[in-house]
Amino acid sequence: MLIFPKTLIDKLSVVNESYEEMDYVELDICEPMEVIDNDSFDMIIDKATLDAVLCNQKPQERVLQMMENIYRILAPGGIYISISNGIPETREQIFKMKEWSIERGEIPSESAHEGDNMHHIYVMTK
Repeated sequence: MLIFPKTLIDKLSVVNESYEEMDYVELDICEPMEVIDNDSFDMIIDKATLDAVLCNQKPQERVLQMMENIYRILAPGGIYISISNGIPETREQIFKMKEWSIERGEIPSESAHEGDNMHHIYVMTK
């Protein structure tokens, strides 16, 4: 199962209709997600989703629900990768809400914030 925004889901459903084993689901990662079983994913990749959630109203509540959901649906030994513009001092506080190992890396980015020309990659293992 893959989770994408609705517009991408519509396009991918047509392009990949011959792949019967692929399901696409539209969900809000910051809302309770009872439709997905615990320990369902071996890997979750977040490209700036956390950054966007932090820009919303009531970011603390939404980030907490997001981390709860990710941790719950990630299988033991599963990996959550977050690619973010957020610096380690701010993002690692969020990731430390859950008991997983945290590794960090950086890749150059022309679009990153002024003064920080890197995308930060956080890899959490459950």
